[in-house]
Amino acid sequence: MRLETTPGSPPAVTVLPSGADKGKKPEQAAFTQLQLGGDTYVVPNVAIPYLSTIDIRLFNLSYLARAGLDDEHSATLPVSVTYSRPTATTLPGVTATAPAGGKASAGIDKGQASQLGELLTTQWQRAEKSGAPAGKLDGIARIELARSGAEKLPVAPAMLGSAPASGEAAGPAYRTLTLNPITRNGEPGHAIGFVQNVDDLGLSPNGVELGFVLVGDGYPNTFSVPTGTYSITTTVVDGPIGDYSVPSAFVAEPEVSVTADTTVDLDARKAVPFETTLEAPLETPEYRQDMMTFTRTSERGGDRRVQATNGSLLSMIFMRMWSFPGDDFNDNDVLSATPTRPVTKGSFDFAGLTQYAQDPTDTAAPMRPSYRLAFPTEGRIPDSLTNSVGQSDLTTVRTTIYSDKPVPNHFVDLYLPWSVHTLGVEAPVVHPGEHVDHWYSSAPELTLWQEAVTREEATDPEPRYIRIYGPRRSVRPGEQISQEWHKGPLVPSPIAPYLYENGFSISLVGGNPTDLPMDSPTATVCTACRQDNNGMVYIRPFSDSDPRHASRTAEDRTSALSFYRNGKLAINRAAAAPGHTYVAPDGLALPLLAEAATYRLDWTSTEHRDPAISTTTRWTFRSGGDDPAADLPKDMFCGPDTSRDCSLLPLLFLNYDLDLTPALTAPAGSPFEVALRVSAQQAAPAPTGVSATVSVSYDDGATWTDPRPATGRADGTFALPVQHPPLGETSGFVSLRVNARDAAGNSVEQELIHAYALHG
Repeated sequence: MRLETTPGSPPAVTVLPSGADKGKKPEQAAFTQLQLGGDTYVVPNVAIPYLSTIDIRLFNLSYLARAGLDDEHSATLPVSVTYSRPTATTLPGVTATAPAGGKASAGIDKGQASQLGELLTTQWQRAEKSGAPAGKLDGIARIELARSGAEKLPVAPAMLGSAPASGEAAGPAYRTLTLNPITRNGEPGHAIGFVQNVDDLGLSPNGVELGFVLVGDGYPNTFSVPTGTYSITTTVVDGPIGDYSVPSAFVAEPEVSVTADTTVDLDARKAVPFETTLEAPLETPEYRQDMMTFTRTSERGGDRRVQATNGSLLSMIFMRMWSFPGDDFNDNDVLSATPTRPVTKGSFDFAGLTQYAQDPTDTAAPMRPSYRLAFPTEGRIPDSLTNSVGQSDLTTVRTTIYSDKPVPNHFVDLYLPWSVHTLGVEAPVVHPGEHVDHWYSSAPELTLWQEAVTREEATDPEPRYIRIYGPRRSVRPGEQISQEWHKGPLVPSPIAPYLYENGFSISLVGGNPTDLPMDSPTATVCTACRQDNNGMVYIRPFSDSDPRHASRTAEDRTSALSFYRNGKLAINRAAAAPGHTYVAPDGLALPLLAEAATYRLDWTSTEHRDPAISTTTRWTFRSGGDDPAADLPKDMFCGPDTSRDCSLLPLLFLNYDLDLTPALTAPAGSPFEVALRVSAQQAAPAPTGVSATVSVSYDDGATWTDPRPATGRADGTFALPVQHPPLGETSGFVSLRVNARDAAGNSVEQELIHAYALHG
């Protein structure tokens, strides 16, 4: 790598690629870059296991530049070496004076840094194979950066086994924290998890390794930490840390005061089992998953969490907090955790999750009922984790899924005030048609549920899917819900997308609202708004017959988008193949005119599995700089500046409710009703004076019937009866062209090639 420094006080440091890295093995060239205390650190990955021995400040590039120790000004780095015995490992490029009192001044020759890296790699690999303590250098207790010139040393971030060096800038007092894992049999054990400073997350040990600590089994059980309050959330295992077959228990000490050297017993004997049963007459399915999750927030700096999402599943696996039949990562059939008292600093929240479902290897239809059960607790781990759920406790969700092939996934995302979880991991393939799910939360007032159903879009060169999400909602015991999914055709959605999704968030141009938690589950961004002359459009590409459903994207499709102002082209974009940037009116900035003007936004999307299948939507609307400010719900925001008002762009949207079979077909040679809904975007007033016309094609758009006016109905929908020809007189599909207009002259035209299929 190479560094680029920008003059200033202090100088800014930028890490850039270097030709010197060419030819190096990947493990030698890889590094981790992070910001600590305003400085840029770049730590070679081969050095990370040794950070309890090697001072991380040796990799503080900002300090090295300030102190004139960068490569341009110095060929060596000054260090001090503390020896644990008279004979020690010889380190390439390290020249030391005669030790005095076990400590010596030394210099590291940067020209031999690569040889030093090779030594560290070899030592680590040997330790891994032999089971010896890893991350140690024989006979060397500590290598610390030494002060050079007038520039004071920066405060050392709290690391595993590290303590502040003499001569460094003033910082907090450090104390020794000793962890003593005790197994369920009362024997000495090992542990994996988090040691977290509750006052300030940035002061927690092991900050460069995602906060994880390993205790015992060759790893240290003592940590040098700044004084303060600490949360210790670990899993205690009876055997080697890498052995997932041995018993384990989640042991939490969420609030420990460290004002002097402190020893904390992590006693797995206090753990209680997490067990869930279904009361008769409910039949318990053969496949069960159990998960335990938690979130511990510090008063400053954020939180540590283990939750059932893709980004956190590794933590859940490492800490043995996920159990299911055939699990290669945890042979404990029953999870367990230690009850805790409520905390007084920050927050500590816990949830147990259980899923019962059909065996995922059983792909036969019909599908048997599944159960998604949540047991969240605010503030602590409860005294008992034994739960029993009866039939009257359940919410019943009756779902009809429409698809011409099996659906690979049916997920339920569960949002709690402190975390989000995906239920449905390893669920069986879902067959089209009707099936039943049961939901339950022991704290329904804390729980929001959101479903997602995935439909296959392409298989060549690899499977590609569209996943459609529903609204987030709370449910009540005994409630009955009926719904339909992927009932086509799929069209752009009027729904306001959520700001924070499971695994990612929408980044508004002017910054997201600062008065919301980063994972606020109800916050949305308006679908199409203007602020001054800036138009911001977040139209999710596809919705089914339920306008509350919406997909995030569909990158397997070709797409094209254009935008006109008073008839003049202003934007023209296209994406031609999978792997290219997908073009959609989602996160699209529109350059608007100050005066009132007529705009047109065109978007076309074509499936790769069948290029004949396409959707084209043309929105025409009027807007000006003096449009009235929108009365948005309190949890809906608009950009670019989320602190200011905005006005809604008067786009119209279409959704279709067709009487199709679960395989998305209608009978040929029979009368049929084309039913549709015309709506405004979410939070906008319903359009008035709406009219709609429909044209039909039975030859994939080569010819069309004359437009005919659809009849408005009392519920605000429109309908037009058509007569399907015999199957042999068609391409096997029906295509639709709909044009709708409101009293203000705003309109939407939609052309759907292969809107639905015909069957004989």
